[in-house]
Amino acid sequence: MRIKLHTYPEGGASRMAQDEMVSKLTGKGRFTDCYVGELEQGDEYVLDPKMPLPSINAQQAIKYINDNEISVHPLPGLTWELRRNGLAFFTGEKGQSLMDCLTHIIEMEEL
Repeated sequence: MRIKLHTYPEGGASRMAQDEMVSKLTGKGRFTDCYVGELEQGDEYVLDPKMPLPSINAQQAIKYINDNEISVHPLPGLTWELRRNGLAFFTGEKGQSLMDCLTHIIEMEEL
C-alpha cells in the first residue's frame, strides 16, 4: 500500500478541525498520532484515507482554480466541465455543485 505524505500546511489538514488526528512523520522515520493543531509548518503527515474531508470554502476554490489554470464550463443538464489547457479533465455528475466538483478533485489529489 502506498502512503501519500503531505507537508503542512498543504494537504487536507488545513481544512480539518484543530482537534482531529493525523499521523505525523517523526525525525526517526516513524509515525506518531497528533492533533492537527499540533502540526507546524513543514511537518510531514498522512491522512486516514477513510476519513472524509470537510468541503472547501470559496477562497480555497478560487485559489485552486487560479493556481491550476482551470477553466469552468457549465453544461446543459446542471453539470460542470473543468478544463486545463483546453482539455476536459473532469465532468461533474448531474446536479453536482461546482464546489462539490472542486472538493472531489482536491480530495483525490490529497489522498
